[in-house]
This record gives sequence, C-alpha cells and structure tokens, in this order.
Amino acid sequence: MPTASPSILSFARTLEPSHMLMFSAPTMASTVSEMVPVTIREEPLRGLNATSKTPLEKRDQAILQVVESSELAPGHEALVLRGRLLIKNRYATPQTCSESGFLRLHAEVLEQVKGADAGIAELGTRYAIQIACGMLGWRNFLTADRHRVMVELGSEQLDFDNLLRDEAQPFSLDTASYEAHRRTLQTLAGWIADALLRETGHGTMLRLQARYMLGLGARVYPSQEWPSDDQKRASQRRWPGGEGVTRMLAKLRLPNGELQAIVNDRKAGNTLRQIDTWYPDARPNRPIAVEPYGANSHEARAWRRTTGSMKEIIERLARSGGQTLSREDRLFYTALCIRGGVFGGGEE
Repeated sequence: MPTASPSILSFARTLEPSHMLMFSAPTMASTVSEMVPVTIREEPLRGLNATSKTPLEKRDQAILQVVESSELAPGHEALVLRGRLLIKNRYATPQTCSESGFLRLHAEVLEQVKGADAGIAELGTRYAIQIACGMLGWRNFLTADRHRVMVELGSEQLDFDNLLRDEAQPFSLDTASYEAHRRTLQTLAGWIADALLRETGHGTMLRLQARYMLGLGARVYPSQEWPSDDQKRASQRRWPGGEGVTRMLAKLRLPNGELQAIVNDRKAGNTLRQIDTWYPDARPNRPIAVEPYGANSHEARAWRRTTGSMKEIIERLARSGGQTLSREDRLFYTALCIRGGVFGGGEE
C-alpha cells in the first residue's frame, strides 16, 4: 500500500570506528612496548608552479609553502595502526521519520534482508574483507611491501597475514584468493553479522591492529584535513614570506605536547563502506563507498546521481508500498541505514 515519502529520515551510525592511531615499530614483529607514536611536523618547501591556470609571467617563479608530513622513526621499518570498531544495531529503527507509514516499509525491507536475501550475512562478509585485507591503511597499504591484520573480540583473536582482496570478485569467499583465510574470514564475517542482528545490549567491540612493512624511514600517510584561514595565518607567522600551511594531516595532541598522526574515524568509516557493487553500470571489481548519491571523489563522479540514489529508492519504496525494490536495492538501502545520516524527500 503506497504511503507518503518521508521528508526526513535519519539514522545513527551502526558502525562506529575510532581514530586509528599510528605507531612506528622497528619490525613487523615488534611488541607494543617497542612502538613509538608517529609524529607530525611542519615542512617548508620551495616548489614550482604546475597548474595550467598559472599566468605566463609566474610560471618560472618559486612557490613558498608549508606542508605537514610524517615518517617512521629512525631505524624503524613498520607502521602499526591501532583502534577499535563498535557495532551497535541502530539501523533497525530510525532516529527520526516524518511519515509513520514509512516505518512499516522500512521494517519489511529489513525483514527481507535479514531473511530471504541473506543480506546481513553478505554485508558482514563485505565489511570483514575490507578489514582483513588491510584497507584501513589507505595509501600506506598501497606503499607497503606486506601487511598483517589482527582482530580481537574478547579473548579470541583472528590473524590475517598478507591477505589481498581478489581483483575480479572482491567479495566472493569462493575465490581461490581467499582459500587460505576462508575459515577465518567466515568467523570475522559471523562476528559482524551477529552484531548487526543483535537487538539489545551495548554492542560488539572489535579491537583492530594493522601492520604494514614500509621500509626504513618511509613516509607515512595519515588522513588529510582542510586548513582553516586561522591555521594558515598562524603558519604564515611561523614561516614569514610564504602562503602558510597548504596540507594539514589528522593528529591528536599527546600529553607531552607532540602530535600523533591518525587515520581519522571518518576515513576509517569510508574504508568500511567501500562495498557498493550494486550501483548502476556497476563494475564488480571496482567497489565504491556506500553514499546517498554514490559519490566518488577520486573519479569526480556520482554513480547514483539520479537512478539508484537513496532519495530515489525511498520515493520508489513509498510509492509502490515496497514492491519494486530489487535485492541489490535492498542491500544498498540497508548498508546506507547502517552508515547513518539524514535522508528523505529533502536533502540527503
């Protein structure tokens, strides 16, 4: 039975990653006591103009700028990320829904996803593969010679040594790429799926650690942040003559005043969400992050700009009374409810 499309539909985040703290370690096998925080420093640069918009008369002039950078400690060759993931069932019930009739449709979609679709098990598998393959390291993963991921739940620990995501079928556990780790991946996927299905309690806490072999003195890549005008002005006072800091890195201030590099919680969350292979004109080997419009900043494209956007799916669900959603639509809808945010007939 049709109902009105809600003008506001909001969910709290179900997957709550922490900041991933970055540590420098002598070797991949180093103990916690041997690790030191990766720190951030300002680095003045004398660069050159490179953009096509640079006026002709300035193309031979140097650019004085300041960037923040970080690297492993002297004599160290491994990067360690440490953090946690809290999974708490918050997608089943909206925080806000302006149309009470839509709540029934939402519940019916989740009933199918949890039941006939086996969708929660599939989502658990996709999140597990993202974690186990070391994707939380982002650019550090791409520059690593090898990596190792450890996940703990209570007294149990899972170990994934140098597991790489399958290039052709990244989320199918039946591929040969996952054969050596299949049982461990199934266990992690089960932990996540069970947490997504649990209705009550404080949630499930997974402790995460990822190690990357980068090499002696290697550059480290924390999350990047946008410098404010105040931060630029403060940087210009420290480095007169330049344009101020142009690249800022994510960090936390330690009790001793040093700045420890991090992969921030938003970047970590984006990693977990890179499971969408259901978008229009999808490339199965090119998953994108679960976003309302399927926006991918690296490609400067929104894959769900109109068809398949959260807005369009909500409206179609309301008009049809829940009869027109495909299994792929239901999985995307559920994954976006797990992501959390404000959706509806207005602005996502």
